Amino acid sequence: MQVVKAFDDMYYAISEASNADPGDAGAPASHYISPKPFGQNAVHHVTGVTSCTVLSRTLENPHFNINPIVVNTITSKMPATNLPSNLRESFKHLVLADENFDKPSNVDLLLGAELFHSIYDGQRIQPSHDLPVALHSVFGWVITGKLDTNHLPPPTISSLLASTRSLDEGLKRFWEIEEPPNQVILNPEDIKCEQMYSNLTYRNPDGRYVVPMLLKEPISQLGDSFNQSFSRLVNLERRLDRNLELKKEYTAFMREYKLLGHMEPSADSNKIGQYIIPHHCVIRPESTTTKLRVVFDASAKTTNGKSLNDLVYTGPKLQNDIGDILTKFRLHAVVFTADISKMYRNIELRPEDRKWQHILWRDSPSDPVTEYELKTVTYGVTSSPYLAIRTLHQLASDYEKEWPLAAASLRHDTFMDDITVGATSIETALKHKEELIQMLARAKFELRKWSSNSPEFLTQIPTEHCQVPKTFCDEKQKQSIKILGVQWDPADDNFTYALSELTPGNTKRAILSNVARIYDPLGWLAPMVLIAKLTLQELWRLQLDWDETVPLLQSWSYLLSACGLFHLVDRTQMDSLEFFYMAGV
Repeated sequence: MQVVKAFDDMYYAISEASNADPGDAGAPASHYISPKPFGQNAVHHVTGVTSCTVLSRTLENPHFNINPIVVNTITSKMPATNLPSNLRESFKHLVLADENFDKPSNVDLLLGAELFHSIYDGQRIQPSHDLPVALHSVFGWVITGKLDTNHLPPPTISSLLASTRSLDEGLKRFWEIEEPPNQVILNPEDIKCEQMYSNLTYRNPDGRYVVPMLLKEPISQLGDSFNQSFSRLVNLERRLDRNLELKKEYTAFMREYKLLGHMEPSADSNKIGQYIIPHHCVIRPESTTTKLRVVFDASAKTTNGKSLNDLVYTGPKLQNDIGDILTKFRLHAVVFTADISKMYRNIELRPEDRKWQHILWRDSPSDPVTEYELKTVTYGVTSSPYLAIRTLHQLASDYEKEWPLAAASLRHDTFMDDITVGATSIETALKHKEELIQMLARAKFELRKWSSNSPEFLTQIPTEHCQVPKTFCDEKQKQSIKILGVQWDPADDNFTYALSELTPGNTKRAILSNVARIYDPLGWLAPMVLIAKLTLQELWRLQLDWDETVPLLQSWSYLLSACGLFHLVDRTQMDSLEFFYMAGV
């Protein structure tokens, strides 16, 4: 016989037993299909069904034969906290079903509606209106009801936010990188975007393109956004006050934004029907120019649950495939790369659409808050990538006859603001460069961060616009740069992989984080990627928690030890054919 703590529920269609004592309560648990005691809502985590006899701890009769389902846990400890001692004093003259009703303990058994009316006889006692009620049952008196909790200690409330978004996105990219590209099929929304761009885009007198906001729903559906944006500005200021160097860079970024005319104080601040975008910063330590970038959160919800990004089209995917660009990059004797400086911010937004791109800013918390209007295509708005790339394609179409080489590069050798070009000779490469500079200048775009495998090519570029040294003679001056996510050494014209950056880890989270950092768009690291995928499969078979120490995985240990063996992708030309190979340390 086993003494258990039981609760009853007249609205619960079945009885339950906790997984702690199913064997002690009766027969061993057998398999059972998850029942649905509340209409069509199933009980989950059912481990089986058992049989047992329930009787009072003081009387032999009556007794009940039941077949409860077995679950891991019925509920948390009841009561949730120790009850005041005077409560026991109020009911000391009664024979209680549970002598320790005022102390938290596990619930072992839940008696369902099938037994409810056989347990109680209708007798009740309530010493005073501010105390619970005692109901008489076949097991003794049961204390139930509401208790004044003003005298109880306040509960401790803890909140934890755990985000795995970056890890999820990294793993998603890791698995999808080898997937063949999907055939581009325009849907009705994509066609609508193209129509809106073609019909509503125009040029300023200085040559800049002016594009529309690609709204798909009436903007009147947006709620108020001022209070949230102001609150986030205050929180941002607190963060910046704790990091004065970051504050200096953030303030300089915003001042430059104003100085270049990319934003201006709004003439119609805080009017109904506008959208104020919160903003924050991202740090890019690897950048050779701007290490801090302010990003605008157009996904921030307004008071009615809608955001600007909910109401604009994304647009069709116009980005070229990175693998295609890198492959073509290796087919030429002379190659060069460049970056379109401030590409988004050199494309203006129509004046009538700028009211949906307001922000709040002040240089110091002691200054009054000013509402600004962003005048250009903005980071963080869903449609911005499409508008930027579509504008480059429009520029190529407008001047294709004058500069055919540049037009082809903007269409096929460009990924966002990165241009990656190759030529068969230094003469052709220099002609290509001039065409790109002249064509982009027509729309007020400028090229910066030039690099090349040819020192002769770099002599034609101002030193301050070069990303790498103009001469490769000094070994100390050699440096690698990132093009489309892959390290490239212009001096030796090799791709390199810094896999030594991977850190050992013996938890599921650490291993997944390291695997997600492997970026191999052309399959040069296929042997290592295969090992990484086998490691992930083994991790999932082990069914481990995120931070649980894993057994020593042979495949993962091999991957870490091999990181220094496959670090260089070299190129050898032979009779116009090109061979890639992995070179060891």
